[in-house]
Amino acid sequence: MAVAAALLLAAPAAANRNQESIFQDDGVLQLSGADAQKSALNQMRGLGADTVHVLVGWRRIAPSPDSRTKPADFDASDPSSYPAGAFDTLDSLVKEARADNLDVVFTPTSNIPDWASQCSTSKARKGHVYTCDPDPQEYQQYVTALGKHFSGDLAVSRWSFFNEPNFKGWLRPQFKKVGRTSVAYGAIMYRNLLRAGIAGLQASDHGPDPLYAGGTAPIGNQRGGENTKSSAPGLFIRRTFCLGDNLRPLRGSDARAYQCSHFTRLPIKGFAHHPYTRGGSLMPTSSIIKDDEITLKYIGRLERILGAAGRYKRIPSATPIYATEFGIQSDPPDDLFGVSLERQAQGIDEADYMSWRNRRIRSVAQYNLIDDASTDGFNTGLVFNPNTRDGVEKPSYAAYRTPIVVINRSSTVDVWGQARPAGPNQKVEIQTGSGGQFQTMQSVQTGTQGYFFVSGLEKRSGSWRLSWTDKQGQGYTSREAKPESEPRFSGR
Repeated sequence: MAVAAALLLAAPAAANRNQESIFQDDGVLQLSGADAQKSALNQMRGLGADTVHVLVGWRRIAPSPDSRTKPADFDASDPSSYPAGAFDTLDSLVKEARADNLDVVFTPTSNIPDWASQCSTSKARKGHVYTCDPDPQEYQQYVTALGKHFSGDLAVSRWSFFNEPNFKGWLRPQFKKVGRTSVAYGAIMYRNLLRAGIAGLQASDHGPDPLYAGGTAPIGNQRGGENTKSSAPGLFIRRTFCLGDNLRPLRGSDARAYQCSHFTRLPIKGFAHHPYTRGGSLMPTSSIIKDDEITLKYIGRLERILGAAGRYKRIPSATPIYATEFGIQSDPPDDLFGVSLERQAQGIDEADYMSWRNRRIRSVAQYNLIDDASTDGFNTGLVFNPNTRDGVEKPSYAAYRTPIVVINRSSTVDVWGQARPAGPNQKVEIQTGSGGQFQTMQSVQTGTQGYFFVSGLEKRSGSWRLSWTDKQGQGYTSREAKPESEPRFSGR
């Protein structure tokens, strides 16, 4: 054990030892009934999650969402004005999460009611995608109502604003002509919605709560028109904070086009991002081509933008990054874009290791718990959908609960891992072997959040795994991992 203690001290100095684990699965938590909601929250906590991220759809709660006229007697800032039962599912979710000792982050987002759109009727309803130019004043009232309702015994104390606002499926149009110039109009809309959402929470006594900007998707275009699917996150975030491509404040006609006069600092406590690689179809260490896309490997791009935004007093300096959605698509069931089940498990562990290495990143995220019912949907879950593989666990289920990365150092290896549900002071055995025959090489005690890092272990043939037993006597093992090159960030 003395040797183990010495080895544990070799953990990288830049590592974040207090990483938060965030889960999201709105399909199970909001659309599948009370029993499924309760079971999923219990599983998430059993896997070691700390927090659930919840999208609070505006259109689902609002009265007369199909009407272009807001109900005359409706006070959108008063939760008692909403239809009976409008908050029931969310109320249950908050109560059950609290019972499982899970924190909650709410994101009030689209789809929006027709009466809250500033677009023409045809554009507001185009393709049944209800995301066209939301009225910031209406959004402020909606968020105020949520803040008032989710207080006291039902208090929610962490919030972000709009999901993937650089993607037209959540906010459109992303690009628009201003005079003769095409601008990233989604950034203008989002900045106004962000300020409105913050004002709504301040009006409902949630001003001191941790508030997060962003929730941005990782890919997109650097130019386009009103039908362009998405804007690249680098461009979108810069323009949200009224920064040019040189990371300096916009000036002159550019500032006017982006409505950037007299920028008042945003009182946010973090910036949320979804650092998938190509929609979760590639491993987190995969390279990308476009300079303004921001996957996990290229998170330094986001850090540089946030650094500039802090310098020019757009946001607080050293604003941390929160991953609030992330996953890797598996095959099966997705034989078009998915990676193998074993690669999915490996990729989840690599992403967690990379995030742990970066002090700026305060959370890791998993989306979903259970695959979507369709093989064309999100199959990033840790459990197969009952419609595809009878609802059985994937290898990534155990990999998430007990992540492991073994780093090849020529004649030795470093082993990083986590007993995610256990927290600190958990004994974990580092084992090596093959064919189901493993022997313990080293026993370690976990630190905060169940992490450990051991360097300089003798390289052995075969695979490596972790084994630990909880206080109830239940034993767990990780996936079997081979030594690999260290998963690293790109400097580009």
